[in-house]
Amino acid sequence: MIAQHGRPHRGVGPWAAGGWVGSVVLATIVLVFAMPGPPSPVTDAFIELYAAGLVVAEDGKRMPLPPEATTRPAPTEAQLAWLTQGSIPGTGTRYEEMARQALLDIDALTLPLGHVAHDPTGPRRYALLAAWQDRWHYVWPRDASFAAIALARSGHIDQAWGILAHLQDVQADDGTFQARYLPDGSGNTPDDRPPQSDGVGWLLWAAQQTLAVTPPARHDEIRSHLDPLISRATTAALRLTSHGRRLPPVSPDYWEVREYRVTLGTAAPLLIALESAAELGQEHAGSAAARYRELLVATFGEQGYPRHRGWVGTVGATYSDTSVGFVRPPFVSESLPGAAEAWYESRAAMARPAGGLAPGGSWRNDGISWTPTTSVYALVAACTEDRAEAERWLDWLSEHRTRAGSLPEKVLSDGSPAAVAPLAWTSANVLLALDCLED
Repeated sequence: MIAQHGRPHRGVGPWAAGGWVGSVVLATIVLVFAMPGPPSPVTDAFIELYAAGLVVAEDGKRMPLPPEATTRPAPTEAQLAWLTQGSIPGTGTRYEEMARQALLDIDALTLPLGHVAHDPTGPRRYALLAAWQDRWHYVWPRDASFAAIALARSGHIDQAWGILAHLQDVQADDGTFQARYLPDGSGNTPDDRPPQSDGVGWLLWAAQQTLAVTPPARHDEIRSHLDPLISRATTAALRLTSHGRRLPPVSPDYWEVREYRVTLGTAAPLLIALESAAELGQEHAGSAAARYRELLVATFGEQGYPRHRGWVGTVGATYSDTSVGFVRPPFVSESLPGAAEAWYESRAAMARPAGGLAPGGSWRNDGISWTPTTSVYALVAACTEDRAEAERWLDWLSEHRTRAGSLPEKVLSDGSPAAVAPLAWTSANVLLALDCLED
């Protein structure tokens, strides 16, 4: 209306009074609707369990187990031989059987692609599936990164290298990654989802972590083959943050929804990217990481590390989510100031009836626990020396597997496993948490 009728005159007339009243009304509306309110009543959503697990036949063919399966065939001779080539985190603990199955499940979800023509002397490429079922039968850079680290830390360096090499092949020239890829090595995507800038952080972290445990005799070989990925991703991280001087542009994050504000789920992985690049000796990454760390503390940290920052102060801020853990070890060198307190406090709004966690405090209150989030909390606890907290979540995850022993994506309010099983990200988190507990 002001644009149509001109700017109001200053003074003590109706315009001034009306403007003052309007401002109060607007501020009240913002305070009422922009602040996080109490959670909505819990509902008991139902999602079926699509499979109890995934088995590999002698000929290498993958076969999902029916949801009602209570047992699974014994591992093949090839799988048993593969296990002996590495180690199983948690061996000798009550988690050994869960870890053994999680490792076998990641192997089952790792599809061999073979060698590529442009790199005949390089590693055999592997496509790491998020899960076997159709809507999950893709390669997510995030899930693949976690799985690569879990494989590397379990002694399966060649598979870890092959997963990273495949993602290097499909990486864009500007260093970024798509949200997900078809598992055929083409670099094509299944839909028109926009790229996600968090992939830069996950891949640099995975490269740094994998190289950190690579045997010295093979380090230079693998590093030289991964140099293109590392260089391009570092350039992207520096560009997206203006060398650590600004937050990255708005992008979808692991919630995979359209965003209108920068989330911590996008901002935090860029710190992971810069710190990992610095560890890998990339020029300018160290100073950029130091600046960007201070920036995250001054922006998200000052508000308690919410998913979305407020527009004015904390007005409009949303509850914390899984990404509050991304500003703590093992993702960054040390917890950002206030991050530990925010991490512990975040659990209350995310808690679900069966005992697990939802992706965030503002996630729909459907009663469903998500194992990726719950296992990230186990991982952060394990890597920050809170053994009791880590074991609390690991016990819960172990108790809510399918009857065939695989880790599902979701757990219903009554404790039943639901959706896909096994899920690569959760399986990797469990293995990495157990590895941290052994350090």
